Amino acid sequence: MKDKKIIGVNREYWIDVIKAVGIIMVVLAHTLPKNNFVWIYINQFHMPLFFSISGYLYLCKGKWREYIKKKVVTLWLPYIACSYLMIVVTRIVELVTSVNTIRFSLKYYAKILFLLDLGPLLGATWFIQVLFYSVLAYDGVHRLLCSFSIEQKTKNTCMTIIALIALVIGVNTSLPCRSSVILNAFAFLHLGYLFKVKRSLLDKIHPVLAVMFLVAVGVISTFNVTSFASNTYTYKLLFICAAVAGTLGLIVLGKNYCGGNSITLRHMRYIGKNTMGIVIWQFISFKVVMLLQVITYHLPIERLHDYPVIYDSTTGIWVILYIGAGVYGSIIICKILTVLGQNIFFYKEKSKSVDL
Repeated sequence: MKDKKIIGVNREYWIDVIKAVGIIMVVLAHTLPKNNFVWIYINQFHMPLFFSISGYLYLCKGKWREYIKKKVVTLWLPYIACSYLMIVVTRIVELVTSVNTIRFSLKYYAKILFLLDLGPLLGATWFIQVLFYSVLAYDGVHRLLCSFSIEQKTKNTCMTIIALIALVIGVNTSLPCRSSVILNAFAFLHLGYLFKVKRSLLDKIHPVLAVMFLVAVGVISTFNVTSFASNTYTYKLLFICAAVAGTLGLIVLGKNYCGGNSITLRHMRYIGKNTMGIVIWQFISFKVVMLLQVITYHLPIERLHDYPVIYDSTTGIWVILYIGAGVYGSIIICKILTVLGQNIFFYKEKSKSVDL
């Protein structure tokens, strides 16, 4: 099946579908206890999948300062804005529940400013921190290699060697400020970039083989427990194998079956285009379902501070509600804040024009 492009941009339809599958897996994993097989399976490759997609979409164009500015606007600003806003929200929850958890200090605020602290109730935003620093590092190294008068094939080989070195150092160290995780992300960014460079080879992988890759991840999951965020693995080599197999399997299936224009695929693409909002707001959206659980099971109001969900009361329909809230509730919050931000900006611009 030939890849279909989104009108107006050099982007493939299936990518957003795979991003949607990935973010749904993220939300599902956050509703499950860590001894659950599905949680173990998802954690084998869902983060490497996202970094690989970012690498697949990577383009070295314009000046480095422009690239940094773009990432500051799309990653850094949303991160700190939502973190500071959630400090206010958390303080309100604390006043209602009479439980104090927030840390007020200039050091705390400064850490958020430099993406060194997750902020309150925003555990999944470690991904934004790691993505921000890893893509800037990847772009910088890529541009450095491009400054030399060598063949593109040689540049790709050098980049691959650097990525492998980064991965070896990353999985075998525990550097501060998630630096080891950033090195791992750097490696998977390059894996995604190689998928794009070797796109013709991807097209030769049969979908049945892709399914076998995903089955292999399931087999590995019986032996290996992985946490990309904390950089811990039962067996490091099995983590790498599962991460590559799972990522490659989903990408091949996506290229073959997710390039159409059915209602389902259009809806999945919509979710895929809103992954950043889901990453940021899912834990806040969970609070709605947690409140329902508190009311239903007559739990203490303090259980709203459980993180990320109330596990001992979460089975069956509650998992579905958490997924719905995590995905759609997050999108709604993001859209509302976007509209409010646009209206505030429009009001300021209108006021300036009136003053003139």
